[in-house]
Amino acid sequence: MRRALRLLAVGVLALPLLGLHPGAGAVGFGVNVEWVGHVPLNNDSAGARRLGNYFYLTTSTALHIYDITDPVNPRRVGLLGRPQSPQFAQEDVDTNGKILLIGNSVIDVTDKANPRVISTHGGSSHTITCVLECTWAYASNGAIVDLRDPAKPRTSDRRWTQGMPVGGSHDVTEIAPGLIVTSSDPVLFLDARLDPERPILIGKSPKRNRFTHSNLWPHQGQDKFLLVGGESGASVGCTDASAHFVTMDATSGWPKYDLNGDLVRQGSFTPIAEYRVRAGTFNDGHPPVNQWCAHWFETHPSYRDGGLVAMAWYEHGVRMLNVKADGRIEERGWFVPLAGSTSGVYWITDRIMYTTDYQRSFDILRYTGPLPA
Repeated sequence: MRRALRLLAVGVLALPLLGLHPGAGAVGFGVNVEWVGHVPLNNDSAGARRLGNYFYLTTSTALHIYDITDPVNPRRVGLLGRPQSPQFAQEDVDTNGKILLIGNSVIDVTDKANPRVISTHGGSSHTITCVLECTWAYASNGAIVDLRDPAKPRTSDRRWTQGMPVGGSHDVTEIAPGLIVTSSDPVLFLDARLDPERPILIGKSPKRNRFTHSNLWPHQGQDKFLLVGGESGASVGCTDASAHFVTMDATSGWPKYDLNGDLVRQGSFTPIAEYRVRAGTFNDGHPPVNQWCAHWFETHPSYRDGGLVAMAWYEHGVRMLNVKADGRIEERGWFVPLAGSTSGVYWITDRIMYTTDYQRSFDILRYTGPLPA
């Protein structure tokens, strides 16, 4: 008991790797993933963003900024109280290193030790994403915010959903400056480069009748796969149709134009393969019951046309997935923390990951398995 309590009391850590085996001091179970340490300075962590040597993390009460120059010893350098609704804390934190967006707040993070709110706007939503180097923002509910003067933001009277086949999106992802993929059904590919208040629909997926939570199209849309994740509520074994991770063929994702620059054909995305967790036991990494299923994911630094993906899966912890050259998906490992509900996972190096968690604050993990060739 003393040993367990002593470990929990340590803040930022280079601790014995106790995550693989049950017993005194154990913090979870894993295959090809080991526990390095725990940062207990915040809990109910919905999401974060790594940019350079800084890690920006939100909770329902505050923004935390960590210096991650030493990846296994993150050091908190900034803190800003910013209460949010606990179940709807900003999950997909976005920043250009100068301003950061949480809800309806624009936060100056130029001085990492002294983040401060410089303005608010009318585009608050579950997630909000920087567009064109944070000079604009797209909210999941369709709102568009002009941030060219971040101290005086303007919420547009137009919405990016106008004229689109969706009324909103759980999240939007800017894959390259002004080029946006929406986490909606269907998934949309939008071009906001010419006029951010009037984006053009240049591609889409088929409608799948599933909730789409997040997406990534690596290497600024030059990768041959669009990666899409879902999310669902409580179920035994995560059997809901939306509890999934999917690869889509993106080789036809870019549109075609004629010599006059007019759109001839929209891009298209076609589902290839799907990964789901199974019901099992906690010890084999597959808890039988989950409050929620499937959440944020991130590609490994070496990922290109396939490779390793780390995915947060609530009570199923972190799933290590390998996207093969043909788009099929295989599991390469996992880590399930004790008393955890993992919300996000972020590659810090080619081996070190940080996980945010609705129960545990954030953990530091190391991937020990083989990297895909």
